[in-house]
Amino acid sequence: MAQPSGQDAIAAAWSAERRLLNPAVRSDSETLQKLLAADFHEIGQSGKHWTRDEILNVLISNSFACSVATSTGSRSSV
Repeated sequence: MAQPSGQDAIAAAWSAERRLLNPAVRSDSETLQKLLAADFHEIGQSGKHWTRDEILNVLISNSFACSVATSTGSRSSV
């Protein structure tokens, strides 16, 4: 399957990001593993470095809650 490019790639990335805001997705190990690349790393707002495995464990255990601001300015807790 060909990878999207240009605007399609940007739209696909935003779509995946929005899916990660869904609590059902965040608690589904199989879906999370498909959404996060094998070499995924994140640096949180606090400066903490997160590996893919750390993020998967935290999301699946639901021990991480955060407030999310969307591009429309609305906020929700996840």
